[in-house]
Amino acid sequence: MCRSFVRIIAVAFASFVLTPGSMAVGQMPSLTPIRVISAPSDDLRPLLYAQKEGLFRRAGLDVTLALASTGALRTQAVIAGEMDVGKSSLAPLVTAHARGLPLVLIAPSLMYSAKKRTSALVVAPRSPIRSPLDLQGKVIGATALGDITSLGLRAIIDGLGGDSSTLRWVELPTSAVTAAIDQGRIDAGLVAEPSLSQDMKSGKIRFLVDMLGPGGYPRPILETAYYAMRQYVE
Repeated sequence: MCRSFVRIIAVAFASFVLTPGSMAVGQMPSLTPIRVISAPSDDLRPLLYAQKEGLFRRAGLDVTLALASTGALRTQAVIAGEMDVGKSSLAPLVTAHARGLPLVLIAPSLMYSAKKRTSALVVAPRSPIRSPLDLQGKVIGATALGDITSLGLRAIIDGLGGDSSTLRWVELPTSAVTAAIDQGRIDAGLVAEPSLSQDMKSGKIRFLVDMLGPGGYPRPILETAYYAMRQYVE
């Protein structure tokens, strides 16, 4: 999967600046800078691999990476022109599109698979919370309010006959969720890889529910994607 996604991302980025006949035979291309912004997430591996192996430079690109914790911050940076390409979950992109902002998806990043989960809702090891219904009235940490994972949890709770409107949301980067649970500031929270496996193995957190699983979404979904402003792509 990593190799195929590297190929997709490299081709998508290169298509911005490389066109047939744009360079004479034997001419050394100048590197075109492309500024990318993303969360420090597991699905950055293809991009980091392409950087390390020089794949972008072979395509005439100088790709630099900046990190931001929330999808809203990343989207704002791309819209403002501070960054050229962003990687985000789909919710901020759908919201921006609904408001008439000309964002264009340029490549997929992470496709959800129930066989190999990349994130989950977790609680403290000795928490009395045992099912999604126990979360009613509790404080939940999420990377972005109203993102696809929080919507999935709401669908699960409502599908079980509960009332998801009683959930109280706090916006937190996934790397800060385990500490917030340990300190009692939140009752549960979304943790993504690589923190998920590390913190579960160390016994700091306990798995509760996969918010992107069949209970929330009956079909496979695209979790994150690369995007840019339409004018930049054109």
